[in-house]
Amino acid sequence: MGYAEVRAREKRIGIYQLAYLVCDSCASLWLSYERNLQHSERGNMPTRTAEAEWKGNLAEGGGNLRLGSGAFSGPYTFKSRFEEGQSATNPEELIGAAHAGCFTMALTAALSRAGITPAGIHTKASVKLEKVGDAFSITRIDLNTEAEIPGIDDATFQKYANDAKQNCPISKALAGTEIHLTAKLN
Repeated sequence: MGYAEVRAREKRIGIYQLAYLVCDSCASLWLSYERNLQHSERGNMPTRTAEAEWKGNLAEGGGNLRLGSGAFSGPYTFKSRFEEGQSATNPEELIGAAHAGCFTMALTAALSRAGITPAGIHTKASVKLEKVGDAFSITRIDLNTEAEIPGIDDATFQKYANDAKQNCPISKALAGTEIHLTAKLN
Protein backbone atom coordinates (compact mmCIF):
# COMPACT_ATOMS: atom_id res chain seq x y z
CA MET A 1 0.00 0.00 0.00
CA GLY A 2 1.36 3.41 -0.99
CA TYR A 3 1.31 6.57 1.10
CA ALA A 4 -1.90 7.87 -0.53
CA GLU A 5 -3.70 4.59 0.10
CA VAL A 6 -2.55 4.53 3.74
CA ARG A 7 -3.75 8.14 4.25
CA ALA A 8 -7.10 7.34 2.62
CA ARG A 9 -7.54 4.30 4.88
CA GLU A 10 -6.64 6.39 7.94
CA LYS A 11 -9.31 8.91 6.94
CA ARG A 12 -11.87 6.10 6.57
CA ILE A 13 -10.95 4.69 9.98
CA GLY A 14 -11.27 8.18 11.48
CA ILE A 15 -14.72 8.49 9.91
CA TYR A 16 -15.67 5.11 11.40
CA GLN A 17 -14.64 6.30 14.87
CA LEU A 18 -16.65 9.49 14.39
CA ALA A 19 -19.65 7.47 13.16
CA TYR A 20 -19.37 5.24 16.22
CA LEU A 21 -19.55 8.29 18.48
CA VAL A 22 -22.74 9.41 16.72
CA CYS A 23 -24.49 6.05 16.92
CA ASP A 24 -23.89 2.32 16.71
CA SER A 25 -25.97 1.95 13.53
CA CYS A 26 -23.88 4.66 11.79
CA ALA A 27 -20.76 2.71 12.69
CA SER A 28 -22.33 -0.48 11.33
CA LEU A 29 -23.16 1.26 8.07
CA TRP A 30 -19.61 2.55 7.80
CA LEU A 31 -18.16 -0.91 8.45
CA SER A 32 -20.43 -2.32 5.73
CA TYR A 33 -19.18 0.39 3.35
CA GLU A 34 -15.56 -0.42 4.26
CA ARG A 35 -16.08 -4.17 3.65
CA ASN A 36 -17.71 -3.47 0.26
CA LEU A 37 -14.87 -1.11 -0.65
CA GLN A 38 -12.25 -3.73 0.24
CA HIS A 39 -14.24 -6.36 -1.71
CA SER A 40 -14.31 -4.14 -4.83
CA GLU A 41 -10.63 -3.19 -4.50
CA ARG A 42 -9.76 -6.89 -4.75
CA GLY A 43 -11.60 -7.06 -8.09
CA ASN A 44 -14.47 -9.21 -6.81
CA MET A 45 -17.17 -7.22 -8.57
CA PRO A 46 -20.46 -8.78 -9.64
CA THR A 47 -21.25 -9.33 -13.31
CA ARG A 48 -24.33 -7.30 -14.29
CA THR A 49 -26.88 -8.58 -16.77
CA ALA A 50 -29.58 -7.20 -19.02
CA GLU A 51 -31.88 -8.80 -21.56
CA ALA A 52 -33.49 -7.72 -24.80
CA GLU A 53 -36.39 -9.37 -26.59
CA TRP A 54 -37.77 -8.41 -30.02
CA LYS A 55 -40.83 -9.60 -31.94
CA GLY A 56 -41.74 -8.79 -35.52
CA ASN A 57 -39.87 -6.97 -38.25
CA LEU A 58 -37.66 -3.96 -37.59
CA ALA A 59 -39.99 -1.15 -38.67
CA GLU A 60 -43.24 -2.45 -37.16
CA GLY A 61 -42.07 -4.79 -34.44
CA GLY A 62 -41.04 -4.02 -30.92
CA GLY A 63 -39.30 -5.39 -27.93
CA ASN A 64 -38.69 -5.22 -24.24
CA LEU A 65 -35.52 -4.44 -22.32
CA ARG A 66 -35.00 -5.80 -18.80
CA LEU A 67 -32.28 -5.19 -16.27
CA GLY A 68 -31.08 -8.19 -14.30
CA SER A 69 -31.71 -6.34 -11.04
CA GLY A 70 -35.38 -5.90 -11.93
CA ALA A 71 -35.06 -2.12 -11.45
CA PHE A 72 -36.19 -1.45 -15.03
CA SER A 73 -38.21 -3.21 -17.67
CA GLY A 74 -39.62 -1.34 -20.62
CA PRO A 75 -40.52 -1.35 -24.27
CA TYR A 76 -38.33 -0.22 -27.16
CA THR A 77 -39.17 0.17 -30.83
CA PHE A 78 -37.70 1.34 -34.11
CA LYS A 79 -39.63 4.62 -33.72
CA SER A 80 -38.39 5.14 -30.15
CA ARG A 81 -34.85 4.90 -31.47
CA PHE A 82 -35.12 7.11 -34.52
CA GLU A 83 -38.02 9.51 -33.82
CA GLU A 84 -38.63 12.10 -31.10
CA GLY A 85 -41.60 12.01 -28.74
CA GLN A 86 -42.00 8.25 -28.37
CA SER A 87 -42.95 6.77 -24.99
CA ALA A 88 -40.61 3.78 -25.29
CA THR A 89 -36.87 3.78 -24.56
CA ASN A 90 -33.88 2.98 -26.79
CA PRO A 91 -30.33 1.70 -26.36
CA GLU A 92 -28.80 5.19 -26.58
CA GLU A 93 -31.01 6.49 -23.78
CA LEU A 94 -29.92 3.59 -21.58
CA ILE A 95 -26.26 4.22 -22.42
CA GLY A 96 -26.82 7.87 -21.46
CA ALA A 97 -28.34 6.85 -18.13
CA ALA A 98 -25.49 4.43 -17.47
CA HIS A 99 -22.85 7.00 -18.37
CA ALA A 100 -24.45 9.81 -16.32
CA GLY A 101 -24.76 7.47 -13.34
CA CYS A 102 -21.24 6.08 -13.64
CA PHE A 103 -19.63 9.49 -14.08
CA THR A 104 -21.55 10.93 -11.12
CA MET A 105 -20.54 8.00 -8.90
CA ALA A 106 -16.88 8.27 -10.04
CA LEU A 107 -16.87 11.99 -9.25
CA THR A 108 -18.48 11.38 -5.85
CA ALA A 109 -15.99 8.58 -5.09
CA ALA A 110 -13.00 10.79 -5.91
CA LEU A 111 -14.35 13.62 -3.79
CA SER A 112 -15.15 11.22 -0.92
CA ARG A 113 -11.62 9.78 -1.00
CA ALA A 114 -10.35 13.33 -0.53
CA GLY A 115 -12.69 13.88 2.42
CA ILE A 116 -15.01 16.17 0.42
CA THR A 117 -18.77 15.60 0.65
CA PRO A 118 -20.88 17.07 -2.13
CA ALA A 119 -24.28 18.50 -1.20
CA GLY A 120 -25.51 17.33 -4.60
CA ILE A 121 -24.40 16.43 -8.11
CA HIS A 122 -26.68 16.26 -11.15
CA THR A 123 -25.47 14.95 -14.51
CA LYS A 124 -27.26 14.78 -17.87
CA ALA A 125 -25.82 12.72 -20.72
CA SER A 126 -26.80 13.45 -24.32
CA VAL A 127 -25.98 10.57 -26.67
CA LYS A 128 -25.71 11.28 -30.41
CA LEU A 129 -26.53 8.44 -32.83
CA GLU A 130 -25.61 9.13 -36.46
CA LYS A 131 -25.33 7.24 -39.71
CA VAL A 132 -21.65 6.87 -40.58
CA GLY A 133 -21.13 5.23 -43.95
CA ASP A 134 -23.51 2.28 -44.20
CA ALA A 135 -24.03 1.82 -40.46
CA PHE A 136 -25.12 3.74 -37.39
CA SER A 137 -22.70 4.76 -34.68
CA ILE A 138 -22.71 6.65 -31.41
CA THR A 139 -20.50 9.56 -32.40
CA ARG A 140 -20.62 11.81 -29.36
CA ILE A 141 -21.70 11.97 -25.73
CA ASP A 142 -22.06 15.26 -23.90
CA LEU A 143 -21.92 15.06 -20.12
CA ASN A 144 -23.33 18.15 -18.41
CA THR A 145 -22.90 18.14 -14.66
CA GLU A 146 -23.78 20.67 -12.02
CA ALA A 147 -22.63 20.29 -8.45
CA GLU A 148 -22.98 21.96 -5.13
CA ILE A 149 -19.84 21.20 -3.15
CA PRO A 150 -19.05 23.36 -0.14
CA GLY A 151 -15.43 24.22 0.46
CA ILE A 152 -13.81 23.73 -2.96
CA ASP A 153 -12.97 26.16 -5.73
CA ASP A 154 -13.83 25.75 -9.41
CA ALA A 155 -10.29 24.72 -10.47
CA THR A 156 -10.31 21.86 -7.94
CA PHE A 157 -13.81 20.83 -9.03
CA GLN A 158 -12.78 20.83 -12.72
CA LYS A 159 -9.81 18.56 -11.90
CA TYR A 160 -12.03 16.06 -10.10
CA ALA A 161 -14.68 16.22 -12.84
CA ASN A 162 -12.17 15.65 -15.65
CA ASP A 163 -10.52 12.79 -13.76
CA ALA A 164 -13.96 11.19 -13.26
CA LYS A 165 -14.72 11.55 -16.98
CA GLN A 166 -11.46 9.83 -17.89
CA ASN A 167 -11.70 7.07 -15.29
CA CYS A 168 -15.33 6.05 -14.92
CA PRO A 169 -15.78 2.51 -16.29
CA ILE A 170 -18.46 3.57 -18.79
CA SER A 171 -16.18 6.28 -20.24
CA LYS A 172 -13.49 3.63 -20.60
CA ALA A 173 -15.92 1.24 -22.29
CA LEU A 174 -16.90 4.03 -24.71
CA ALA A 175 -13.30 5.06 -25.42
CA GLY A 176 -13.93 5.10 -29.19
CA THR A 177 -16.62 7.75 -28.75
CA GLU A 178 -16.02 11.49 -28.49
CA ILE A 179 -16.96 12.47 -24.91
CA HIS A 180 -17.33 16.11 -23.92
CA LEU A 181 -17.76 17.41 -20.38
CA THR A 182 -19.27 20.65 -19.15
CA ALA A 183 -18.90 20.89 -15.39
CA LYS A 184 -20.43 23.73 -13.39
CA LEU A 185 -19.88 24.33 -9.70
CA ASN A 186 -22.83 26.14 -8.13
